[in-house]
Amino acid sequence: MANLSRIRLFLKRKLESGSKNSFRNLLDGGQISLTSGCQGFQLLRLVFYVRVFRKQKSLRLSKVVMVVKHFVVGILNEFHASGDISLGCNSSFVALIPKVKDPQELGNFRPISLVGSIYKIIAKVLANRLKVVINDVISPNQSAFVGGRNILDGPLIVSELVAWAKKSKSKLLILKVDFEKAYDSINWKFLFRMLEEMNFPEKWISWIKGCLVSGRGSVLINGSPTKEFAFKRGLRQGDPLSPFLFILAMEVINMFLKRAVEIGLFKGCNLPNGGPSISCLSYADDVLFVGDWSAENVVALNRLLRWISLVTGLKVNRRKCYLFGIGSEASEVANFANLASCEVGSFPFSYLGIPIGVNMKRAKFWQPVLDRVASKLSKWKARYLSFAGRMTLVKSVLGSLPSYFLSIFAAPKCVLNRLEKIRRDFLWGISDRGSKLRWV
Repeated sequence: MANLSRIRLFLKRKLESGSKNSFRNLLDGGQISLTSGCQGFQLLRLVFYVRVFRKQKSLRLSKVVMVVKHFVVGILNEFHASGDISLGCNSSFVALIPKVKDPQELGNFRPISLVGSIYKIIAKVLANRLKVVINDVISPNQSAFVGGRNILDGPLIVSELVAWAKKSKSKLLILKVDFEKAYDSINWKFLFRMLEEMNFPEKWISWIKGCLVSGRGSVLINGSPTKEFAFKRGLRQGDPLSPFLFILAMEVINMFLKRAVEIGLFKGCNLPNGGPSISCLSYADDVLFVGDWSAENVVALNRLLRWISLVTGLKVNRRKCYLFGIGSEASEVANFANLASCEVGSFPFSYLGIPIGVNMKRAKFWQPVLDRVASKLSKWKARYLSFAGRMTLVKSVLGSLPSYFLSIFAAPKCVLNRLEKIRRDFLWGISDRGSKLRWV
């Protein structure tokens, strides 16, 4: 962590002072609408009470917005002064989103919180302020939710690292760690302590406490909410503030690992020719540990994961943790995996959707990309879409699916030709019965 005194001074001057204006500017700037969508409907319900108690027969839309804005700003100013959120303003519905096609267990669902407008305004202001300094607080090896960093930074680094190790015949270990329900497991006491260690001002911490402690939720089951309950731990997915608080909590991994390297308990991968030392790569809760191939490193990582579980509340899913060995025998990898209480990994493996440990110059490793594009642009869909609709779908698929891989790897010419053929056949409606006339 770099220059914490400067960060604390910045937070003291910029985050605390002028926050009232930030609340008002967020509304005046149109970043959050008070009248549109379901959230706008929630706020416009206030107009009913205004008309009843003030006995006004009608209100213009501009007057409605001013009345609602005055009410909302009053709540926000109260939060700015005391850190408390009015009862009901921080309530949310928890929707269970299936993670698999046919969910059978509770673990197959992902809870998403549908938070209300008033709390979302508060969280949005705090997130905007925190976004300014998050780059100075979070270590460079964390690439999630930080401006100027990219999701592909980690896959690119580990891909080049594996290629270098194989070429130089170096022996390295890679431990891929999976945390079970990471967002839902964060211990609040640990998070508040972490903010104190990072020298965040007391008032800022009180605002974070107010946002978390006042949270209430009801689970939506078949569209009907259950009885409301209070949250005791975890961060709500769907809260604008949660991603930043989560990576602040995950920063403890880098702190522990940095200390372990300093005292000699763990030895990372030191690149030649004055290159950096790499010991950890992470994107939110997707963590890769990299180091020299030794039993001492494996024992140190196993202890580190236990410390992290005890301190943060995060639960390591050992069945989904994999140990990969570069330049090592399979039997030795199995022994080290047993020592680390994890599974044996084999190359190639996937990290953030990118294959690691393969030669992407070979066309066969691009087959998953071709299959995904072909499934999106299936020929039967062309029968029910106009030419303009097919053109829109072709552009959207081209911009999302292949470009993720093409940002790192150069595709073989045969793969590019195949992608072009899939798009061309879909656009002009080519099927097994024949092809239509191509006008261009």
